[in-house]
Amino acid sequence: MQAGAQEPAVLHSAIALAACQMGNESLTLKAYDQAICELRQHIKCDTKYALRVTLITCMIFVCLELLRGSRNTSSLHLQNGLRLLKDLQTRTGDLPVASTKRKNVITLSERSETSDDCIIEAFTRLNVQSALFGQGSIYLYDLGDDARKGGLRHSSGSGFGSVHEARQHLDLLVNGVLRLSSQADFLTMEGKKITNTLRRKRKSLESGLDYWMDAFQSSSFSSSNDDENIQVRLGKAVLRIYHTMIKILAATCLRGKNEMIYDRYNPDFTSLLQQVWELWTMATAEFGKIHHKFSFTVDMGYIPPLYYTALRCRDSNLRRIAIDLLAKAPHVEGAWDGQLASRIAKRVMNLEERDIYEAYELVAGVINPLEVRGSSLPTVPAAARVNNVTVIPDPRVHYETKVEITKYLLSGLVRSSKWHVDSYEVEVMPL
Repeated sequence: MQAGAQEPAVLHSAIALAACQMGNESLTLKAYDQAICELRQHIKCDTKYALRVTLITCMIFVCLELLRGSRNTSSLHLQNGLRLLKDLQTRTGDLPVASTKRKNVITLSERSETSDDCIIEAFTRLNVQSALFGQGSIYLYDLGDDARKGGLRHSSGSGFGSVHEARQHLDLLVNGVLRLSSQADFLTMEGKKITNTLRRKRKSLESGLDYWMDAFQSSSFSSSNDDENIQVRLGKAVLRIYHTMIKILAATCLRGKNEMIYDRYNPDFTSLLQQVWELWTMATAEFGKIHHKFSFTVDMGYIPPLYYTALRCRDSNLRRIAIDLLAKAPHVEGAWDGQLASRIAKRVMNLEERDIYEAYELVAGVINPLEVRGSSLPTVPAAARVNNVTVIPDPRVHYETKVEITKYLLSGLVRSSKWHVDSYEVEVMPL
């Protein structure tokens, strides 16, 4: 608000965002154009203040393009913003020496006390969202000199000071697991073995996740009470859901070509879906159903965990429950659109299952969390399973994206093997 009152670039970008939410395309484009014109003046100035204004405006542009369905343009704004963000941190001169020497490291503050801290947190969170959606990230996050950042150095029984602090530390672990997963996938695609260094990193991250939960449960806010703010209750529920998802991701990120490993975690997928259903019920009871097509938040909610479950859990019932809940999501969470995510997941499911359930009538649907349970039907065979799903936004078309599906195939009498990549167009028209 303060930046908007002082800077025309921020003001016009905020007007464009508000106009887009109201469905006024003419005003959106006019204000967007004015914001870009005003921003050019700051880009010419080589000062920290001009850089801050540019970053704030850039963040609003990211949100605007996501709301318009232009994921390719939003990704470009995000990557430019992250590059400028690193430049801002270098100029402030208050970074640890080790961080300034590592060009792709962005340092988070333990507490968001300044405008710079808030800007950094907003960008890094959107970056994690993009990485979770299969778009990758070259940036790594650090929590400065905080003693808890390594997980193993965290003393048992010492809780977090707030839900926000707990979230920051979980964000750090999420980023670490995603980076590790990306490194392992690269080695697998290149036909190389997983290194001991990556195994040690996974062990450290898994220990960090265990210590995070210990700290979370030891925190004063962990237990619910009748006077508790609904936002705090929902925030705690989301953190538990993400912890469950990242525990699975950490345990499986060095899987190589072994997609069957996910079957071991069906109880964890069941728990995740139960938690999402409870969160859904809590939110609906408090706020009612959301019908507006322009409901948008840059925060992460239940869409990414449902998408991950729909892709990686091959239990026929659990998978359909996840896709069904995704399809009902009426909103957009940053880079995540429930409608698009459900269509991508359903396309992958149909490619994997083909006709193995042809003789069965499969219907997803639950009334309460206790009804979320696995199936006794045959599971998808190893040869049919997809290894990776990469989302590539179409720069020419809004509400449309390309999905690259990678499988490891065995072929021929000599059992030779190779990677095979197929591309599919997935379209979701605005509601």
